[in-house]
Amino acid sequence: MGVMDAGLFAFATAMALSTFGLLFLGWTDPKRLGRRTQLTASARVLRFASLALSLIPGIWLLLRQDGGYFLMWLGYITVWGWVVALLLQQRTGKSSSSYR
Repeated sequence: MGVMDAGLFAFATAMALSTFGLLFLGWTDPKRLGRRTQLTASARVLRFASLALSLIPGIWLLLRQDGGYFLMWLGYITVWGWVVALLLQQRTGKSSSSYR
């Protein structure tokens, strides 16, 4: 058992931060919650912060020139985004047709 590679550690950190950002973004999404009102300034800031928390780790991997880890992160964030959407849809009981 060796020491974890720095690139692998960066990838694991990026996955954790992106997961937290996606969960927070999905949990506080006003469209999913059925709110059709205008977002307040503080809600917009929180939404932007969670979006940034989801995407900045990937940019960080790209700037580190970890192309392989960036591509794995890109696949991870895509799949995990769909998983979060499906899990939160089941929690609220809304179907995708109710958003039209």
